[in-house]
Amino acid sequence: MSSWVEDEARIQAVLFRDGPELWRDLKSSLHQAVKDYTRIYSPPGMIEVQCTDCASRAENCVRIRVVPPGKPETSAEVHFSLENQQLECAGKVVFMVAVESGEVLFEDMGGTKATIENVSRALLKPLFDKLPRRKPNISA
Repeated sequence: MSSWVEDEARIQAVLFRDGPELWRDLKSSLHQAVKDYTRIYSPPGMIEVQCTDCASRAENCVRIRVVPPGKPETSAEVHFSLENQQLECAGKVVFMVAVESGEVLFEDMGGTKATIENVSRALLKPLFDKLPRRKPNISA
């Protein structure tokens, strides 16, 4: 029978093995959502939302920048910390990184499992809502 130390070590091993893939998947989802928003809602030739790597901690950080017409620019940095098992947005912990049944995943602050899409929506929707509401350029 293993001790709690060995059990914790196994969980940490899974986190460090699979955590970077979880972050890559989230970054990909954020980039795609920003591209989709631009394609569907922004006027042609206008870029109102950008998702870029942070200059300082590019590997574990993305910056979401929103430029509403006629209003000040807003930005938020999303930091992924495997060591602290958390995801921060604008300096606030918004999701935790956990291991459940051998799978690395995000949990909200109440401990409920959150999909990549749900995390992406929670991070981006408040920023998208700062932009003017427009008719979507997409067929129903």
